[in-house]
Amino acid sequence: MNHLKKLGLMALALTAVMAVAGVASASASQFTASATGILISGGQTTEHVISVEGSEWGCEDVELTGETEATSSSTQALHPAYSGCVAFGFQQAVVDTSGCEFVFDAAGGMSLQGCTNGYMSIEIESIFNTHCLVRFGDYDPEEEAGVNGAIDNVGYADNEDGTVTASFAANNIHYEVLISTGFCPLSEGSGDTAGYTGSTILTPSSGSFGFDE
Repeated sequence: MNHLKKLGLMALALTAVMAVAGVASASASQFTASATGILISGGQTTEHVISVEGSEWGCEDVELTGETEATSSSTQALHPAYSGCVAFGFQQAVVDTSGCEFVFDAAGGMSLQGCTNGYMSIEIESIFNTHCLVRFGDYDPEEEAGVNGAIDNVGYADNEDGTVTASFAANNIHYEVLISTGFCPLSEGSGDTAGYTGSTILTPSSGSFGFDE
């Protein structure tokens, strides 16, 4: 009888644990969409700024594009493209994001993945013999997709019009300064304190795109 009683108590305890686990799973943050295959795009609502060693880059245009892969998912991948970029307040900069995807994590982060060269880079060349080349992410030549490090502090807000606002306040991005000549204010070497700030509204081409905490 005692043995049966113990088994009954164990069953009750297991049921309770499973119920709690189910609640925890159900409450996990998710991106939601009214359908799969919806085009998602976003510009910048506040300027996206990349900072390295106290120097900053800003761009006139930032475009994030991708498609929903599920009606509910913990991640959403979007390709970033930058144009009209200026460094140090006056020098034109080229941002190479070939193949790169920002993989947004509903839990509050983001990772840079799939870059053709294994990393995202910013390059500046001018007539004043100034040449800066900076790359971002943890490049691993053995990884065919060039999977890079995670970025912290990305916040999401669900909007009533079926869009999502993503806000960046990252300060833990891995970077390497490969070239620094002329008036380039950076020192050759690497670190883990590059920053990325700004915000964007992610808008679906049809239906709705949302964020559930």
